[in-house]
Amino acid sequence: MGGGMLGAAAARALAADGGSVVLYESAPALGGLTSAWRLEVPDGTSVTWDRFYHVIVGNDRRVLALVDELNVGPVVWNSARAACYAGDRQYPASSGGELLALPFLGTMAKLRIALTVAWGALWSSPERFDRITAARWLRRWSGSEATERLWLPLLRAKLGRRAEEAAATFIWATIRRLVTARFQGGDSDRFGHVPGGYAVVLGALANRLQRDGVEVRTASQVHRVARTEHGLEVELGDGSVDRYDKVLVTTAAPITARLCPDLSSTERTRLNEVPYLGVICPSVLLRRPAAGAYISYVTDPKPFTAVIEMTALVDPAELGGHHLVYLPRYTAPDDPAFDTTDDQLRQEFLGVFLPMYGLTEADVLSFSVARARLVLPVPTPGYLSRVPDVVTTVPGLFVVGSAQIVDGTLNVEQTLKLLDDAWPRLGVAAGTPPVRQAGQHLRGMVQ
Repeated sequence: MGGGMLGAAAARALAADGGSVVLYESAPALGGLTSAWRLEVPDGTSVTWDRFYHVIVGNDRRVLALVDELNVGPVVWNSARAACYAGDRQYPASSGGELLALPFLGTMAKLRIALTVAWGALWSSPERFDRITAARWLRRWSGSEATERLWLPLLRAKLGRRAEEAAATFIWATIRRLVTARFQGGDSDRFGHVPGGYAVVLGALANRLQRDGVEVRTASQVHRVARTEHGLEVELGDGSVDRYDKVLVTTAAPITARLCPDLSSTERTRLNEVPYLGVICPSVLLRRPAAGAYISYVTDPKPFTAVIEMTALVDPAELGGHHLVYLPRYTAPDDPAFDTTDDQLRQEFLGVFLPMYGLTEADVLSFSVARARLVLPVPTPGYLSRVPDVVTTVPGLFVVGSAQIVDGTLNVEQTLKLLDDAWPRLGVAAGTPPVRQAGQHLRGMVQ
């Protein structure tokens, strides 16, 4: 199993249940999509922060419980502003009043947007939204004007060429999470973070795993998980083989299909057919602020799909007095941009970003690019009937991963919820032998 947040949390839970647990991770350290990295500054100093952007919202009870248990809090809460960048201008978009003031939408379109958000937030089950595409549902409730001028550009920004294929469950889950955050935070979105970012959480989690007796094998790339007469064999990239009674794999669905050749043809097809998006996400360290809003939704055609200004939420003092901006592009896993050099992406991204906010190259202290080809599974209509099962046809082999998210969007809270949902299916509660874990994190799988 991979050593991302899901794998590490599962290892801890299984060890607490009395199991003897081995956790494999192909990267040098735990974390996966929540891992941290160091951004070098020209003066010889550096800033350590999350490789990809993350926030905590008020109803992320699993994340908050983990932070409390690891004693790495308290969480710092702030009201983070949102904005919409359209027609080469930025407009505030945090409150209902600001949304109603957007000049590129008519009054009726704005009212229908409000109705759409209210309807999506109040509905508690995904089944109704599984039968229709997001684009069709939005046109039905928000109308053509709001859909074409606001919703579809935002969907394309997040889902790329799969925007009009996605089921309405995607927009429903997004609305519910953000509306809940707004209710928790009053007039603006109330977002939180752990001082020091997820590097602090992961460090404490790694120490807890060690204390609980979990054997963590980092820099260990799993090549194959196969059933033999002796049980399940985990073959590593160096040719060595370990044997276990049970194995839990938490990689992205297509990688799981490749790792586990003994799965049935139906299981392998189901895993391989889950549509995924990847992300190319530069971290830009600046001398001064940029947008002034935590998230700026970009509806104009740009090389990035949003502007995430982390230091609109996090005190710049935590980052050496500097300002951190993420410029994510969600795109297909086969996008040639994944093979583009950092220098080429720097020229492309900064050539657009800096003029947007009156910045210059002199304001840029650091530019580093994080890439992950298989990040976000995109639900299409009818996906609820095609979700990969936790229990496989291979005795002792279990699968838990992002492809099983059906009532939320990809974030740390939903990742931890996957484990809660899968736990009864793992057989642990019934007193059967604990699951040992094998696999590797998606980031190592796609290098």
